[in-house]
Amino acid sequence: MTSKKLKFMKTILFFTAIIFLGLSIGFLLQEEWGNKLSKAQSVFFRSGGRYIKQNRLLHSPDYLERLESYYMLWEEKTDELSFMKETLLREKVEINRETFIWIVTNSLSEKKVVDFYNIIYNNLNKSEKKIFESFFLKRFKKHLTMEKQEEQ
Repeated sequence: MTSKKLKFMKTILFFTAIIFLGLSIGFLLQEEWGNKLSKAQSVFFRSGGRYIKQNRLLHSPDYLERLESYYMLWEEKTDELSFMKETLLREKVEINRETFIWIVTNSLSEKKVVDFYNIIYNNLNKSEKKIFESFFLKRFKKHLTMEKQEEQ
């Protein structure tokens, strides 16, 4: 073999080994972290695929897939109130609506929960209002008791 062919073969072998090593380390890290991925890590690993999956599930006719997408929203700590209102109003399955309300009250900041409560309250049925109020009161119980103590 000539030195050019040998050099070319070594270069190809070197780059193939680097690619294989990088993929192996990536898969091992992904497996190691498993469900412990933080938001930054999930962006680093297949963010586009996760977004596509979430969007597909969110608009799925299957209510269990939509439920899965709501939990994905919770993991990502989505806080766009107009999107959440639109999603809740579009959902027709009662258990999904109730789960979505729970997710909203537990994932948003206190101010955002109050804002969402004001936006969506008139669009809820009676049982959903009770559920929202119970989650709402559980979350803000310490604030409400502090206000009562201050009034006395």
